[in-house]
Amino acid sequence: MKKIIVKAEVKDVDKLENRLMNLGYDFDPMYWQHSRIFVPRNYEEHNNFARMILRMDVKAVDRPARYSLICKRHLEKTKIDLVHETLVSSYAEAANILLQMGLIIQSEVSRTRQEVVLDNGITIYLDQIEHGRKSYIKFEAVLENESEAEEIRNRIEVLMMDLNILPDLVVKDTYGETAK
Repeated sequence: MKKIIVKAEVKDVDKLENRLMNLGYDFDPMYWQHSRIFVPRNYEEHNNFARMILRMDVKAVDRPARYSLICKRHLEKTKIDLVHETLVSSYAEAANILLQMGLIIQSEVSRTRQEVVLDNGITIYLDQIEHGRKSYIKFEAVLENESEAEEIRNRIEVLMMDLNILPDLVVKDTYGETAK
């Protein structure tokens, strides 16, 4: 699936949540995520290489964790992300398979996450990263047709202005790259 993804650092989470509530939206309950990022040995940041992410979601302590394997590749030229995700029954087996394929662990990222899906098809995530004690807002939209990419980017830019997210707070690095 193709996605437009824009991420920015958040300086004041409370102000962001208030602005979002003024727009008529509120985040879903917080949950915990842990991602182990695997990359090829010759991986170069910002160079269109695919990454494999083994993710664990814990939505409630009385429910089992959900494991998924995600392949992400950012195409720098078009600024579109290719994202494929599948559920995994055994986290340990999936990790061993990735290591047997010659991939190496780039980093591990733990975070708490909240999300809200807007009427216009944009999903907003509020991520509080444990390693750097920083908060990020992430805007994601599924791209049905590449011709609508610019329109979606414009909607995200307007939304960022409404939430007072300044362009200089946009982050190009992945969470895995910031965790190193």
